[in-house]
Amino acid sequence: MSNKIDTIVVSGQMVRSEYQTVVGAIRVYRRDDREGKQARWGGHTNYGYSGYYLASIYDGERWRKLQFNKLVPYENRSYELASECPRLEAYLGVVIARWRGLVARYDATSKSFRIQHIELNNY
Repeated sequence: MSNKIDTIVVSGQMVRSEYQTVVGAIRVYRRDDREGKQARWGGHTNYGYSGYYLASIYDGERWRKLQFNKLVPYENRSYELASECPRLEAYLGVVIARWRGLVARYDATSKSFRIQHIELNNY
């Protein structure tokens, strides 16, 4: 990048793919939690697995880490079984749509983007 981007206006759009998107879109993606990892390692993924969502924000050139854990409580972005993901993604889409027009700023301490005035517990 020629200029360092330190602010991004949130578009309110949630995406699952990192292709064909707009500046300020938020991409959500799944991560296994401890139990989910153990289920996968043990070859038991057919029983379902648990995990949670993380997110990145698009700056117009690349995806940047977003401090999603400070914006959405863990219990509202985690799942017990993978079959719950479509419902959870619909919920997260509604939440992210409400953030349209807010400004995410780069935080050098966390090396990620934050939307500080709506963070949980006013960090």
